[in-house]
Amino acid sequence: MVRYVGYRRQERISDMAKTVNVYGGSKLCVSPEPIRVRDIVRRIDREPEDQGGQGYFHLLKGSDGRLAVKLFKVSGTDSDVLRERARRVGNALRILSTIPPSSDFKSFVLFNQLNIPKCYIASDDGRLVGLVVPVAPRSCYTSALISGRSASKPVLLRHVVYDQHFIHPKRNSDDPLVDAAKWSLLDSLCQTIASMHELHLIHGDLSSNNVLVRWAESHDPKVYVIDAFNGFGDTGGNRELKYMYNDVFCPLSVRRGEYTTATDVYCLAWWVMHIAVAANPVAMRLPVPTFSDVSDGKDSVFIRHRYVVDSLPSARRMLPKWLFDLLSACLDDEPRDRPDARELAYAVHDYWKSFGDER
Repeated sequence: MVRYVGYRRQERISDMAKTVNVYGGSKLCVSPEPIRVRDIVRRIDREPEDQGGQGYFHLLKGSDGRLAVKLFKVSGTDSDVLRERARRVGNALRILSTIPPSSDFKSFVLFNQLNIPKCYIASDDGRLVGLVVPVAPRSCYTSALISGRSASKPVLLRHVVYDQHFIHPKRNSDDPLVDAAKWSLLDSLCQTIASMHELHLIHGDLSSNNVLVRWAESHDPKVYVIDAFNGFGDTGGNRELKYMYNDVFCPLSVRRGEYTTATDVYCLAWWVMHIAVAANPVAMRLPVPTFSDVSDGKDSVFIRHRYVVDSLPSARRMLPKWLFDLLSACLDDEPRDRPDARELAYAVHDYWKSFGDER
């Protein structure tokens, strides 16, 4: 029997070492102490490289394009909330700073699956205003024809089930991703978010834009999760976020304005059902509810929920009972009845292992 190699393939180790080297290699990899915003603004390119829903990205001067600064859009956010977010991010980085990634393979992998900040940026009064983060690895990108020219394009999680087959096991093939590869991807996603919860943070927005796919054309792709250290804690419900949703979201969290670890667990189960069971590319084009739809309690908030729930009978036939039961519980309407992320991660990992050498 051929031994599963996975991350330990030589070509991957080299690629992953480049990511870890951005943090300083074997030295202290992250800092729990903040940089003041007045000190960082002199070190960024003035024109933003990109703009997301929650902030602006600027390349950091002198980093050879390997580090970026994310500055949050904090206008209108309560100062006490931002100070609490800074405390949470600092605590998470303090935990990570005690385990340099080169000393332990699991932490080495985590730094290659999760866009962990090198440090965070705070105002003089302690408010979280930004992060210094690595630029996503090159293995998250593929060549694409854009306006008649070849350009690099990020491979997003929604591309796994996609009309144009962005992701496939063989270059220049239209075959969709094989099952073993899908579960490899889902295994790494669940493991990453479970590890994040153990840092007492939640993601809160596990939409396709925030999950990139590494080594997308292989039989063993993995994820790289971005936009993760916004300081949303695992207690208290993060109610200040109010209506927070994208192409994938937990409908009960949005309706109640409460975001917890159970929010992430629901979204993880949604992705498992979409990628491994329902597999309909139309799902990512389903209409997203408006703010008024949410505030008025309209049924459109549950369109994506019904899509995966309607596929549960198929999941019952396809999956072992223990995994089906766990996925069903993760999609439960009531957050307190859902399993935790680590329990889901163990279950997905055990099922993925059943593919044996096909991995």
